[in-house]
Amino acid sequence: MEIGEKMFLTQISDMYCNFDRYKDKTIIVEGMYAQFYSWDGSETAPVVYRNGPGCCGNDGWGGFLLKYDGEFPNENDWIRVTGHPELVTEGYYTNLYLNVASLEVKAERGTEFVTQ
Repeated sequence: MEIGEKMFLTQISDMYCNFDRYKDKTIIVEGMYAQFYSWDGSETAPVVYRNGPGCCGNDGWGGFLLKYDGEFPNENDWIRVTGHPELVTEGYYTNLYLNVASLEVKAERGTEFVTQ
C-alpha cells in the first residue's frame, strides 16, 4: 500500500486508529528524513515525515518513526521507505513505527507540506 500525497495525513491517521487493517501490509511512503528530538533533547528518533497543520498553525507533522539497521541518509533528504507498520507503546504513548525493508534517497522531492 502506497501512502499518497493527497490523503497523506488521513491515511497515516487511519493506520494508527485502525491498525488491525494494516498490520500485515507492506507500506510505501515518501517524505523528508530527520532525527526528531525528545522534549529535553536526551533522545532522538529517526522519522520519515511531511509537515502539516498543527495546533498553532503550520507546526504539525505526519509520518512514521523508523526502525532500521542500515545507514541513515542526511538530514532533510527526500526518502522512499518500504516496510511493515508496528504500534509500540513507550511509557504513556503508543507510536507508529515502520520496520524498514528498504530505504532509498530520491533526487525529486514531493510536497513537503500536506493538509489532508
